[in-house]
Amino acid sequence: MSTWCCDWFDRLLERSGEKGMSIIAFREGDYRLFYIQARVFEKETIVSFNKIDPVTGHKKWPEMRNTNGDLIPYSISQQIPIIYCPSCGTELTSLIAYKIKDYDFLADKHSCYW
Repeated sequence: MSTWCCDWFDRLLERSGEKGMSIIAFREGDYRLFYIQARVFEKETIVSFNKIDPVTGHKKWPEMRNTNGDLIPYSISQQIPIIYCPSCGTELTSLIAYKIKDYDFLADKHSCYW
């Protein structure tokens, strides 16, 4: 039996913060919503890129450049808010209200993934 609405949703919640697709809980004041998140890198890679290079004094994020040599900005994660479970169709805001303590626990746990 699933913890939230279906096994698919539970599996993606377990992947929160990992490379690939996951679901994360977000709370700001009374605003609560689930998001589908897509991440390009594993957590360990992000940690290593955020370290300061002792030689340059800058973080170690790779630079992407176009054919003219100009820097190209890129995104390492994207979040899309979801109101209904994409797998089973459950309306998620009602589910959040019903399980608000469990949701708030998740949102606190997921706060580092923003």
